[in-house]
Amino acid sequence: METPYHKRSAALASSTKIWLPLLLAALAAAVIYWALGFPREEGGARGSIPQTSRLEVPEAARTAPTDPHFAPSAARIAKGGTIRGRVQLYFAGGDAVDKTATVPPGMKVLLRPARFLKGRATAEERDLPVATDRGFSAEGLSFGAYDVCAAAPGWSGTISSVELAPLEPYVDITLRAVPCPDLVGFLRDVTRAPIEGCPILLTGRTERGSPYGERTKTEADGSFRIPQLEDGHYQVVAGVDTMPLHTPLQIDVRRGKLPEVTIEVPTLARLEVTAVVKGLEFLVEGMAVSLSRTEQLDQSQAATTDAQGKARFDFLLPGEYVLRGSREYFRVVNAKFDLVAGQFERLELRTLPEMPEFIPMLPPVPQVPVPPENR
Repeated sequence: METPYHKRSAALASSTKIWLPLLLAALAAAVIYWALGFPREEGGARGSIPQTSRLEVPEAARTAPTDPHFAPSAARIAKGGTIRGRVQLYFAGGDAVDKTATVPPGMKVLLRPARFLKGRATAEERDLPVATDRGFSAEGLSFGAYDVCAAAPGWSGTISSVELAPLEPYVDITLRAVPCPDLVGFLRDVTRAPIEGCPILLTGRTERGSPYGERTKTEADGSFRIPQLEDGHYQVVAGVDTMPLHTPLQIDVRRGKLPEVTIEVPTLARLEVTAVVKGLEFLVEGMAVSLSRTEQLDQSQAATTDAQGKARFDFLLPGEYVLRGSREYFRVVNAKFDLVAGQFERLELRTLPEMPEFIPMLPPVPQVPVPPENR
């Protein structure tokens, strides 16, 4: 027979089956909520971090460029670039290293913005001393592109181009220096006869971009010499600057080497001009005389008559010429004539005063014997 106690026990068991799973579900939900709400030390938490615990971002990182190759940490570590290395000194001719040579007086390593690289705008200029062991060094350089070479009086340095960047802030380089050679040349005519006393002009630019110009004259044997010519590109011309005897001869000096120069021109002529007053024994001093070839009127020579009324022109190519003489208070005079190869020609320019009343005031001309013609 079922007692009241047995009935209460059955009812309690039935109710337990209902609320016990609910209790367990609530506990499980509480555990999950707790786990999600508090981050673990190992990281990977998905809860929000309090504002007071956020990391401070450096100003350099906040203002860094958006370039994907930019590295803020590397930029903060590298405060500038470094270029260092050694200078190798070569024997004349540049074929072998002179291991026993001492550093030439005044030798420096020149750092210049590169002429042909994009980073030249941010590069700087420095002159670095070369130590007795031929070493050199520069630190804290602005990032950019540089031309680097060794330079000293009488020496040429081969240019090396390098780039410094935050990710590549260090360059080690070996530079080459060689003694500057002398330019030796000869001027002859088509008969192989030497031409003495002819002007020689050398112009151009050194390898470092510096303009260069030098003048000399040929010796009795037709030779000329221009000492210690740096590496670079040059042109040499024989004759008067305004009326050269040939097209410019191009010369390249590379690593202390250059060819021997021989210039050959046609057999030349010479001209002597005498300015006189027409019909009178009076020589005109101070007349400006201009001489041009009819083939090249844009090229000319100029001279002024001396106290004997003479002006002389040497080293002239054979051919047809035009001559013009002018002086204040005198009429302009013109002449056209031919010059023959190998000849010394004489020509009179006859003029008159612009006002005839000046004629009685002209002084007489002293009689000067005329020497025989010669080449």
